Amino acid sequence: MNDAAQQLHNLHLASIEEEALLRHEAQWRRQLEQAQEQLNLIAGDKQRVAAILGANPQLTEVARKMTESQNLAREERNEAVHGLRVVIQNPRSVSALEKKRLLWQIAKDYKDEHPHSEGMPFQTIKQVLEQRYGITTASAAMFFRNELKDWRTRGGNKNKELLLEQLEHPPVLRDLFEEEDSDEEQSQ
Repeated sequence: MNDAAQQLHNLHLASIEEEALLRHEAQWRRQLEQAQEQLNLIAGDKQRVAAILGANPQLTEVARKMTESQNLAREERNEAVHGLRVVIQNPRSVSALEKKRLLWQIAKDYKDEHPHSEGMPFQTIKQVLEQRYGITTASAAMFFRNELKDWRTRGGNKNKELLLEQLEHPPVLRDLFEEEDSDEEQSQ
């Protein structure tokens, strides 16, 4: 290829790259504008809420204490389901038995909070794992892959749900602790 042809080829490639960069820049600017609009809406909502809360400070304090009390009661309920308490010793290494108990407790808590719901989205399960138990996972379905054999699911990859109908037929409590008890007997 001669020098002029090479220059023309390089200019053509640079022109294509320039178009791509301009498209990316426009896309990011749109996203930035949308984010700024959301921030403006949030700022307006914060002002509205601050005005409501500031109107009667004594009543606001009582309401905050009531909310705190409800949150504590919810946390206590989350700690005990059917007399079981799921304690994850090491969030980086969760045994199969702990996963079985954990999935049951997460589903039971969700059903208590959403009594008319038929299913629990896997995205919600993932959030509960991260927020309540400190377990970070790429996917709730992968984390509970062996435990899900006992549960029914519905939906596709993007909107999969764990069906809560199994909660109507709870496992015998000894089944959830059977393996642990036999491990303790063997160690003694």
